[in-house]
Order: sequence, then C-alpha cells, then structure tokens
Amino acid sequence: MRRDQLEIIEKKYQKLGQRFLLRLNPIQLKKDDDWTYDLREIQNIERKFRDSDVFRNGCTIDIPIHEKDSPRLTGEYIRYESGHMHDEYYYYDQEVEEIVGIPITVLNQSKIGLFVRFWSDEYSFSTEELEDNKPIQKNEPSK
Repeated sequence: MRRDQLEIIEKKYQKLGQRFLLRLNPIQLKKDDDWTYDLREIQNIERKFRDSDVFRNGCTIDIPIHEKDSPRLTGEYIRYESGHMHDEYYYYDQEVEEIVGIPITVLNQSKIGLFVRFWSDEYSFSTEELEDNKPIQKNEPSK
C-alpha cells in the first residue's frame, strides 16, 4: 500500500462516522480458503496503520476491514494492542457476545487476514478502487 492510498483510506475512514469492531461468530472466523500469509506481513500491515493519527489511539491501533474481494472499506475494523506477553488482535465474537483477543499466530489461521490482505505489500490496487462512490454498508458484518 502506497502513502497516497493510505491517505485516501484515512479520509474515507473518517467520513464513515460510526465504525464497528469486526463481528464474527466462530464459524465465520474459520478459514475456508487456501490463501496464506506470512506472520511478518500482518505485522507490516499493523505498522502502516500505527504511523497514522487516524488509526492510532494511545496503545491501540484500529486496522480497517475491506470487502472480501476489493480494497473498499466496510466500516469495520480489528483492533491491535501490544501486550506484555504478546500482541493481540480483537474482534467481537457474536456467539459469546463479547470482545475477544487472538494472538497473531491464531490470526494467521483465521479468516480475518482475508479482510486486511489488500493492505499488505503482496497486493496492489488502484486508487480508483478506493474512490468508488457506491454507498458503503456500515451495519452488516463482513461475510
């Protein structure tokens, strides 16, 4: 992701108004594809958003979620927090109805990576894809 793309993401994210922690149940969390990524790439994604005042809030970082097959924002995010023992990523578990933290080693084996993969250096996308003017569905969880 280039700096100009991050700036567009920042503007779009701010315009969303209300944003939601990614909501999944355990079945939705389970990976159903063969796409894999390196743990270091997830850490690189976190670093990109850490440098932005829009996404950083004290010691937490909100990483925006994009649509499954495009870089368009959904209005959801996962929260990254650096801990004493290990770093964790948080989402809202619909089954237990609470915020749940998972370590990066589990995140790598979940579907969540699918919704942040466009932010990695392994994917490229055009600025036009981010500027699509179709309305964004903010209240529906990612599928």
